[in-house]
Amino acid sequence: MSVGLNIGGSLFGLTTVAAGLTGPSLPLALLISALPAILAVLPFSILASAAPTTGASYRYVQLLSPSLAYTTALAALICVMIGTLPLMGRVFGLFFQAILPVDPVISGLAVLTVFYLVNVAGIRSTVRVQVILVLLVEVAANFMSAVQLGYFVVAGALLACATSINTAFTLVARILLAISTEGLLPRFLSQVNIERGSPVGALTLTYVLAALTLLSQSSLLFFGTLTNFPIIVVVTLVSVLVITLPYRFPELYRHSAFHPPPVVLWVVCGTVIAANVTIFVFLAGASHLATWTYAGLLLVFGLYAISRRKTLATLIKIAPAMRSEGSE
Repeated sequence: MSVGLNIGGSLFGLTTVAAGLTGPSLPLALLISALPAILAVLPFSILASAAPTTGASYRYVQLLSPSLAYTTALAALICVMIGTLPLMGRVFGLFFQAILPVDPVISGLAVLTVFYLVNVAGIRSTVRVQVILVLLVEVAANFMSAVQLGYFVVAGALLACATSINTAFTLVARILLAISTEGLLPRFLSQVNIERGSPVGALTLTYVLAALTLLSQSSLLFFGTLTNFPIIVVVTLVSVLVITLPYRFPELYRHSAFHPPPVVLWVVCGTVIAANVTIFVFLAGASHLATWTYAGLLLVFGLYAISRRKTLATLIKIAPAMRSEGSE
């Protein structure tokens, strides 16, 4: 999904948007945006080696605050539904227009519908389709001539978007299923087709929100901003956690395979935080609608998380022996 998102959504879809926002400063803007992504390898490596876990970002932010982790995770899931999926659908439609003169909204909605139905058909169908799409990309890259490969640029963008849409449906629906089975979301999201093993309720919610957003909004800037806000926030929170690791979670720090001195943590993680704040403020100023949408999601889920904070505190999966005394 990450590869498809960067190729389909970012490279093909958002580069022109970024150029419009930054003008001749585009190369500098790209370097600044790459800085936190590169430096964030350190804090994530420290935590991953000390406490490997599924849903790593969510689990690590739980150490800062279970309510904050739940709030940002749910906001991120909704942002995939109303940001990432419509972005992929829209970019798919724009490139498909180079093949056939079809309204990008119609072709974008069509590809969302196709992969919704593929996921409803079950995990086996989802995996088979994903493998076929990846193989098509490999065949194009290894066996096509330069001229043929030039024509494949359009198809490559379409395939990148398609694989991302397929994977996004799978991941979001199953995360919603997992959270709902813990009693933290409405029960209909835990509905599973027993024969196919597909989380129909969660898939349907994901599809409906993505389709409605695509029909009502056409701004790539809006979609891209909503896609990036949750990533910026979670990387920032993980960096804050790692700065405090030697003091609040010394046992977790000792379990890590990496033990840079605190001053290094402050410099590296502080740079990540500063760069992320700069990027967040820039995006917030560029798309007010996306900013208010994300703020609204944080407010709604934050209030709900506070009302369920006792339940959330029991769901922390990092080993109790590695928590600080103050977090018990």
